[in-house]
Amino acid sequence: MCGNNPENIVSAARIVAPFCQNVDLNLGCPQGIARKGGYGAYLLPDFDRVRSIVHRLHSEKIPFSVKIRLLPSLQDTLRTCEMLQEEGALFLTVHGRRKEQKRENCGNCDWDAIGAIRSHLSIPVLPVPPADP
Repeated sequence: MCGNNPENIVSAARIVAPFCQNVDLNLGCPQGIARKGGYGAYLLPDFDRVRSIVHRLHSEKIPFSVKIRLLPSLQDTLRTCEMLQEEGALFLTVHGRRKEQKRENCGNCDWDAIGAIRSHLSIPVLPVPPADP
């Protein structure tokens, strides 16, 4: 799922929750449509809004996971991941790149950052980078 309005996301999650094990909040999409709509990786820096979305999912007892990209600062990434864990995320899928790293600017996956996130959390952290160029 993607979006930036907690009520809309929870409403959609209520519809699909009976048919799946968990919903996945996509905070990893770096595409222009996500930038234009203020969701995906472009929502990730809005800590308070992300927290309100996942808090609502958790309070509604909707199991959820989250896909993220790295924030510019590892400290901010760890802070966000910790909050996602505290708010009830079952697991995180971490794309080991920042939102700016796409297409010809893809660059290498930051495996050290993924390792730091894994060490920092107690929930599962799944690395899912595309192949390094």
